[in-house]
Amino acid sequence: MRYLRFRGRFGGDALLPQIAGVGPSGQPVYCVWDDGMSRTHYYNSLSVGGFYKAGLKARADRLAESYSFDLIEFRHDDVVVDCGANVGDLCLWIDLKAETVDLRYLGIEPGLDEFACLVRNVADSRATVIQVALGDHDGIGTLFYEPHGANSSLCEPSHFTSVHDVEVRRLDSLLASLGASTDLAGRSIRVIKLEAEGTEPEVVAGFGEYASRIDYVAADLGPERGSAQETTVAPVTQMLYEMGFRMISARGHRYLFARHDLDD
Repeated sequence: MRYLRFRGRFGGDALLPQIAGVGPSGQPVYCVWDDGMSRTHYYNSLSVGGFYKAGLKARADRLAESYSFDLIEFRHDDVVVDCGANVGDLCLWIDLKAETVDLRYLGIEPGLDEFACLVRNVADSRATVIQVALGDHDGIGTLFYEPHGANSSLCEPSHFTSVHDVEVRRLDSLLASLGASTDLAGRSIRVIKLEAEGTEPEVVAGFGEYASRIDYVAADLGPERGSAQETTVAPVTQMLYEMGFRMISARGHRYLFARHDLDD
């Protein structure tokens, strides 16, 4: 019966979700197996299951294109920081990219079930993942948890399913604290993908002096901040301009900023 229900929802030759267990929140975790990549991918909400219908490579390529990654010339050992990594779909693209250039992936995700899936999804990858929320201070914050629509946030939204204490770190202090074993401490960042469900201004404020060591910021911006759904486009754009970035691409609600003095 479950198979028929999934087949009716996803249709055709789509990758069908399977129940893979229970996450830390007590809710089901799902997975799909992709023959093309010989890979199992885990996720925590059927509402995003449609992302994988055409296969993991298609999902990875669409995601990277939406953030204008095709406009960035990547080099061997470049660092990609994934703020709001969710279950690590961007790491799928990093792994595919390894056929031509080997990149370093740092995934940052505060969500309970999302992080558990992220850990499983990068188990065979050259990746580092950390369960924190990025912000403008180091401390403890409240995560308003809404995993089904991937809308969890430190800003209280109109709808959420539960609240959890979560460690909050500034990006500059987090990167400075990474141990030598990660080979990431003190490294420059080629691009940071920024998706924080309304708290993007705080994340950018937490760049601090490290902003001069970031080449590109690929940001998901829009009317997502708090229950009033305030837009983050203008404040984040202004903050990044003041830090020395310029907008070079806009695709839907995703914007790519490059450091103005960048010399590829």
